[in-house]
Amino acid sequence: LDLQLRLMVAFATMKYARGLVSLQLLTSYVKLAFGGMATFFELVVTLLGRLALT
Repeated sequence: LDLQLRLMVAFATMKYARGLVSLQLLTSYVKLAFGGMATFFELVVTLLGRLALT
């Protein structure tokens, strides 16, 4: 019973850790994607601003 319980806990911990890792990967991917988009939009706005000024 003790071994079974330990295995269950280990399995649950592994599943939780894997879920946590995939969540971290997802958030970093989203941050990267949105960060890139934000930088791109900033660049476009800056270029449009410069074109409008000249």
